[in-house]
Amino acid sequence: MRAIVAGISLFYSIQLMANPMLLLQRDELTLNGFLMVDAGYTYVDNISGESETDFTSGMMSPNLIGLSGSYNTGKEIDIIFNLENQFSLEDGRTVGDDLFSRQSWIGLKTPYGSITGGKQYEFMFESLSEKRWGQKLSAVSLHQMQQGPYQSFGFPSIDFNRTSGAFRVESAVKYVSPVYKGMSAGIMYGDESSGAKTLSTGLNYANENLRINMAYTKSDGFLGSPSEVENYGIGFAMDVGNHTYDAIYTKTHNELNDAEVDVFGVGMHSMLGGNYFIYTNLQYMDGNASIGNRDAMQIGSTLMYKYSPNIDFYGTVVYQDTSGDGTTHANITAVPGSSSDGSQLLTRIGVRFILF
Repeated sequence: MRAIVAGISLFYSIQLMANPMLLLQRDELTLNGFLMVDAGYTYVDNISGESETDFTSGMMSPNLIGLSGSYNTGKEIDIIFNLENQFSLEDGRTVGDDLFSRQSWIGLKTPYGSITGGKQYEFMFESLSEKRWGQKLSAVSLHQMQQGPYQSFGFPSIDFNRTSGAFRVESAVKYVSPVYKGMSAGIMYGDESSGAKTLSTGLNYANENLRINMAYTKSDGFLGSPSEVENYGIGFAMDVGNHTYDAIYTKTHNELNDAEVDVFGVGMHSMLGGNYFIYTNLQYMDGNASIGNRDAMQIGSTLMYKYSPNIDFYGTVVYQDTSGDGTTHANITAVPGSSSDGSQLLTRIGVRFILF
């Protein structure tokens, strides 16, 4: 379970590309490189009836090392690529398979849009998290994302609505349109080595203060499991002074066993002054009868202090309360086990370094 938890600590890597720590630019060629590490101590009050305090890494941001770049051909066509590896500070090993375990793709960027091929994110993450939150994504803890008492979903309940970016799509071809009057769209199809076939689409609108995003992903044979999973979602984020307000709705449905969970979430990011930031969100997860009518209410908050441009200190608190048919077991995202009863409390303190 710990290996799975480490494997989902990932979803800030795209926004980091906007602020590379290493920049090499020579006429037609631009290379961006970075190294990011996150570590801290997490206390959970109830894991199978026992409290636990652990050193864990990659929770506020994943531990990543990567290289991306572009080459201008001089004919309004750029060759673009992205290679990312995630590693664990606990044992120093690569998280996932192969050298570039997070992303590995290459493609073309033209005035008519970009097309890329390889292992890459689909639009439930790219539209509803990366584009909706923008730079605020770096203040959202993985612990504040969706999981809950859904062990009978028919596939792993970790990131069941795919907005955390836990699961990239292998052998995928993706097209993203250029932005026109604030609008952009994309479509992707992947035929994975696990046997899964994934289709994903996204639609986005953005102006100076408002972002509206929609996405759909269907995966037959998700993670090699006997499942036909559909994810739908819509969300927005609006900047008002020093605050950003956001909301999201997602539906996840496994057609093979009719298991379904609706997620309703709201959040607020605030700049407090003095290099302090806080992000607080509340979400309600509603499971249907096929999944035991299991519901979860979760509230979480992360307070961050930007000590320097490369160093952040932070603290996170998350509480989840569950109910449903029979005994329910709360399970906060990235906790290595569910509670013995219907509630679970987590606190974490940590530090993030962005170095190169």
